Amino acid sequence: MPENNDLLHVYQREISTTERSSLSVLAAHITLQASVLDLGLGSGALGRHLKTQGAKEPDGVTYNPNEAKLARPYYRQVEVVDLEHADLPSLFTGKRYDAIVCADVLEHLRQPERILSSCKDLLNPGGEVLISVPNVGYVGLLSELMAGEFKYRAE
Repeated sequence: MPENNDLLHVYQREISTTERSSLSVLAAHITLQASVLDLGLGSGALGRHLKTQGAKEPDGVTYNPNEAKLARPYYRQVEVVDLEHADLPSLFTGKRYDAIVCADVLEHLRQPERILSSCKDLLNPGGEVLISVPNVGYVGLLSELMAGEFKYRAE
């Protein structure tokens, strides 16, 4: 992890049931009774949303301690760890989930298949891994990448 945590980008998101975003689509697949693990929880949008709906508090993982501080009020357990090297079954010993959410996080990993494989050990029978991956075919992003730039933005 970088030594200066203030340099880490805090990914602020909100879930609106009136808008269609990757996170709102995934959240719509989660029942109120479901046990949830949120991998790459950002500032806790999914946890906030589930809490306002009266659902169980999820567990989650983030790389960023600043995001963890914002998210903790909405999560039962928050772990600050690099998913690239995380041992999820050890972090969440004895826990099983109905839904494991990977919302716009797998594309940041060198070996996403490793973390997906470890999810199998944490799923309840019939549980699901809910995944969203951004559209890298978007022409605005492609033109930036071709110019050698990549900028984080609010969207």
